Amino acid sequence: MANEYGLVKGDECGRDGCKGIIDEHEKEGNCSCHINPPCGYCTTDTAYCPICDWSCDDEIPAPVDPEVQKRNEENWAKERAKEDARIKSFFSKYHGEEPVTEFETMYEGHTHFSMKKLGIFPPNTETKSSVEERVKGTFGGRFEFFNPDRGSFCYIAYTD
Repeated sequence: MANEYGLVKGDECGRDGCKGIIDEHEKEGNCSCHINPPCGYCTTDTAYCPICDWSCDDEIPAPVDPEVQKRNEENWAKERAKEDARIKSFFSKYHGEEPVTEFETMYEGHTHFSMKKLGIFPPNTETKSSVEERVKGTFGGRFEFFNPDRGSFCYIAYTD
């Protein structure tokens, strides 16, 4: 056994010499991974030992080292700043405030079965069909607008 103590169904418990075999309680609810995986139903741990009454609920997570927490927060802040700068640059180009040098897209939620894809490209370098090939959804889509002179478009991609 890789762990000192049993953690999953079928493992020997091993806590304080316990010879019990780990089992699982029945879960309540249903899997919703088809909507947003992994779902709570699938990730909820219900392991327990019927002999010593150990339960996975008894486990206390180890505290996070403050230095690690600080590094994680700093890394998150750096990544968020980079993403904010990318979004600001995209919309500056999208609104014609900066020159466009390459094809770029930005995705936004639209409906439960589609997404809005905003895009830019150097003016008069793309055709409607070449852009659609790059951005169409699994089930196609449609342009809300396509402006080759400005080098911008808005496409609704059908994804589900």
